Amino acid sequence: GGSASSDCTDCVLGTADLDNDPATPCTLCSQGEYAGTAATVCVACVSGEADLDSDPATPCTACVSGTFAPQGATTCDECASGQADTDSSPSTPCATCGSGTYTTTAQVSCHPCDAGTADLDVDASTPCSQCDAGYYAPPEAVVCTHCPSGYHDDDHDPATPCDGAENACPAGTHSVQGSTACVDCEAGQADLDSDPSTDCTQCPVGHVSASGETTCTVCPLGTVDGDEDASTECSVCAAGTYSSEGSTACSDCASGEADLDSDAATPCVACPSGSFSSTGQTSCEGCVAGEEDHDSSATTPCTLCPLGQFSVDAATSCTRCAAGQFADSEGTALCTSCGAGKYLDSIGNDAETDCISCVSGRYIDVDGSDQATDCIACDAG
Repeated sequence: GGSASSDCTDCVLGTADLDNDPATPCTLCSQGEYAGTAATVCVACVSGEADLDSDPATPCTACVSGTFAPQGATTCDECASGQADTDSSPSTPCATCGSGTYTTTAQVSCHPCDAGTADLDVDASTPCSQCDAGYYAPPEAVVCTHCPSGYHDDDHDPATPCDGAENACPAGTHSVQGSTACVDCEAGQADLDSDPSTDCTQCPVGHVSASGETTCTVCPLGTVDGDEDASTECSVCAAGTYSSEGSTACSDCASGEADLDSDAATPCVACPSGSFSSTGQTSCEGCVAGEEDHDSSATTPCTLCPLGQFSVDAATSCTRCAAGQFADSEGTALCTSCGAGKYLDSIGNDAETDCISCVSGRYIDVDGSDQATDCIACDAG
């Protein structure tokens, strides 16, 4: 027969003489291992390789980037969402991506969230979320940040900053956080501090403003905020009235005064003695002949002169009729002279019967004689 060595059979691929005992059968290697012909050990697939066909008779297969296989693996496992094979080596575990990034499966890098998006759930396995207009997010952001008060997202693009000079709202406007437009202060309000990050201020009564103003304008002299509505224009007061700055009502000129220039922006003028006015007048009414301003007060009407007295226009007092005259009615502007043949030597007489006739044999041929000596003797015959 042949030699003993010629009767020995090599362990086939995938098996090994693990006990180094030729009297025992070769042992089948496990999945995740490999053994060549006449092997005495089963060799585990190294990290980065895998026994993809679960056949220890075939060599382990190198895994591709974006996957990982530990020693003795039968599969190349893809890096999960939120992880990446950052060193492109399937022999090392996949790395967890940081906040502000994301990945899908089998990636070799972590993708930063684009500007205008944010990792709101701080979970790299989920896509970054799109920020709304009125917000801003730089790359790798984890929050969408409001555009600050006083600014606006003029291009409606959360990928661009909104807190620069070009985004600042002008004086006379305002905006709240997250605004896409600057809003004019309404009529009746004003941006008194010229700070668009603060609310517009309501103008006080007696003041007005148009929209987009930085000041409240006081109603000037001669005008009023009659409806107490700062969004409407001041109203002009009528002639015979006046108003101070910031008034809500026109005031009539008082009795004894008048709006002589018909200008409600100027004070009413006191009427002079010898005249009077009621409230709300544009002129002083002078006492006419036959009347007097008996109390020298322009607030009271003129009164008629009493019997026996008279007055001229704008008189402050009536004058008694002179000797030779009389006034037999109230409100006389001109005393009446005694007729020819009569005289009157006293003043303030109130009846024609007060005139005295010349004695017999004497006469007067003119009116208004004021003494008895005016009576002259009649010619003889």
